[in-house]
This record gives sequence, C-alpha cells and structure tokens, in this order.
Amino acid sequence: MKRACLSIFAVFSLVITSQPVVCQSQSSTGTQPTSGGVTQGTSTVDRNAENVRSAVEKIGIGRKITVFLANGDVFHGTIAKIELNEFQIAEVDMQRTLTIKYKEVKKTRSGYGGINLFTGARAHPPRAARIAAVAGALFLVLGLPIIVLATTKD
Repeated sequence: MKRACLSIFAVFSLVITSQPVVCQSQSSTGTQPTSGGVTQGTSTVDRNAENVRSAVEKIGIGRKITVFLANGDVFHGTIAKIELNEFQIAEVDMQRTLTIKYKEVKKTRSGYGGINLFTGARAHPPRAARIAAVAGALFLVLGLPIIVLATTKD
C-alpha cells in the first residue's frame, strides 16, 4: 500500500511540474512580409527597434539574455557586442555567435533559465520557481497526509 501511494504521488508530481512541449517552425525564407511602403508601419518597426536597442544596452555586454524574434525563434545567450543596428550574442545551446538585427527582434528578456529535463526547453527562472512552490505546497497538502496515514499502525 505504501509503495502504491508513493508511486501515485511521484507520477502526480511529475505531471504537474512538467512543461508542455512547444514546437517552433522556421520559415524557409527567414523574412517577414513588409507593409508595402506604409510609413506608419515602418515608424512602428523603427520605434520597436529603438526600444529593443535600449533594452539590450540596459542589460549590457557579458550579461545573459533571451531574444524572441518576430519569426518565432528564441535564442538564449550572452551579449558579446552591441552596435548601432545590430548586436551579437554567444548562443549557449548552439555554441556559436549570432548577429541579430534590432528590427528582427520582437522582445528581449534578461537572463535565461536551465533546461527542463522532460521537454528540453529552457524554463524562465521565475516560472520555474512558481512551479516548484506549487509542487511543494501540493506535497504538504496531499502527500504528507497520505504518507502519515499509510505509516500509521491503526
């Protein structure tokens, strides 16, 4: 009975703490459709590129960064070089240096998390901490009483 309860608890905790698998597709051309010369669309792109540039400069050279591109790709690495129109990161998973233009970036985030052993994807550190806190609380609420009831001689 003890082994059955323990195995059910182990499976339940693994199901709760695992992350869903996210499949990312890469476009064959690597380009996004343009706005066809509309000035308002290009000013939005320029404003976003300026915001990304200031965010990258705020993070600084030698710091960890997560870069989300407009085409859906996500890169994790360390900022190696910051220039006027582009920046370079030493990508940690591919182990090579990538040059990324500011206009290709959707958003950035400081830091990157460790690799999830179940999915292979990198988890964001605050998200991983929340998952661990929920798993710990569930253990206290569900697991500990089950273990106590299973071990009583009554």
